[in-house]
Amino acid sequence: MKRVLFLSLLASSLVVTALITGCDWSTNDAGFNTSEGAGVSINFSGYYHSTEGGRLVKNTSAGNIVSLTIQQAGNSVEVHDNQGSTYRGTIGAPGSVSSSSSGSYPSGAQLAQAQINFSGHDNVSAKDITFAGIIHAVAVTDIKGTTETDTSTDTRTANETWTTNITVGSTGTEIETVVTVIAYNGAGDEIYRSVETTTTTPDGTVTAHNVSITDNRTDTRTETETVTYTITEANSQYRLQGTWVEQAGKVSEVDGISAGNSGTISTTSSSTTAL
Repeated sequence: MKRVLFLSLLASSLVVTALITGCDWSTNDAGFNTSEGAGVSINFSGYYHSTEGGRLVKNTSAGNIVSLTIQQAGNSVEVHDNQGSTYRGTIGAPGSVSSSSSGSYPSGAQLAQAQINFSGHDNVSAKDITFAGIIHAVAVTDIKGTTETDTSTDTRTANETWTTNITVGSTGTEIETVVTVIAYNGAGDEIYRSVETTTTTPDGTVTAHNVSITDNRTDTRTETETVTYTITEANSQYRLQGTWVEQAGKVSEVDGISAGNSGTISTTSSSTTAL
């Protein structure tokens, strides 16, 4: 029965590994993980200890693992337990979990989470282990966002086509030149017309000049608002939850917490209005 349970949990760990490997990753200059389009940039490095005191890894074949120190760089993690063993693995691209309300996250809100897995050798129990789980970032105080607004104006209409017509005529001894510029929208409707009429004498002297413009194009204004929430040690806490599997040994729950580290969550919204 233990053998069947071990194989089942090991298979689950491999599924999580496959999911993490398939994530789209990039790393910014600060070494934080970023998830394109998710608006989350966070580093889950920290000192994780039991939520209840005592063992962090509840049940091992030998020894007492009371803490894990996780060091994250990009999507790689190196993990050290309090007994001197080292494990290595990967962490998935973080994603936001809950939505802010009225420009803030309340205390207790789950901010972001990421899948994590690692493996290595526990030198005290003399067992190879695999771990698969999730790290959550949780607000411990209200986190207010800072807002930046960007406004841009666009006078172009999509799929515009432009035509220019030039006609030259004569009014007695003078020459009349008419330049007509017309713009059409994608439906073929005329949205802009300018008519410039210039009258000159044979030697080039301008005797009359007139410009008439009819503009039915719609100017638009786009306002983009970005709200950024900064995660710090003072306003957040990380929680590590998962399953610790010893090869040919015991299976254990892991449930630990760490002070928050650093990161940001950004939300962006935009609206376009006709002027």
